[in-house]
This record gives sequence, structure tokens and C-alpha cells, in this order.
Amino acid sequence: MNDRRERRVHHISNDDAGLSGLLRQVHIYQALDAQLQQRLPEALKNHVHVACVRDQTLVLVAESAGWATRARLEADQWLHQLKPLWPKALTNCQVVVGPKPLA
Repeated sequence: MNDRRERRVHHISNDDAGLSGLLRQVHIYQALDAQLQQRLPEALKNHVHVACVRDQTLVLVAESAGWATRARLEADQWLHQLKPLWPKALTNCQVVVGPKPLA
């Protein structure tokens, strides 16, 4: 008989440095996205999210071209507000169109 026990993700990730690092990164981006959501106008909430930070660029993802256009108009303001929350320098903000990141 196969003795398989369910294990929590953090137990599995403790055994795998790559997976552990990836999960840590996901939590960091989720926390940054939560901060962004607090700063977004009501109309943009849940339509624009933090995708990642690439080099010194904060990358935001919008669900459609229309949401992306609206987000680009305020992206510099959000970048200025989120800079102090990131451990490295953020100098640019890019808005791309794509699906909502998985939570």
C-alpha cells in the first residue's frame, strides 16, 4: 500500500531552496500588490496589479488595454508611493496588458 501523507507547501519548500525562494518572492509581490491596491482609485482596483519588478522597473499588469491606458496616466505617482516599500531602487514603471495574476 502506498503511504502518502499530505504535506503543507512550506514543509515541501523547506526541502527545496528553489521552491522556497519562489514562494518567498510570491509573498513579496503579493504584499506590494496589496499596497498598490490601497492606492488605486476605486475604478482601477482589481483591474491593475503588480506583476513583478524587473531590474529597476516596477511592472504592473492591467486586464485590458483600456485599464492599461488609465493606469499609465497615474503610474509615476504609484511608483513614487511604492518606492520606499521596495528594498532596491525603483526608477521606472511599466504597464502591460495581461491576465490578472493568480493570488
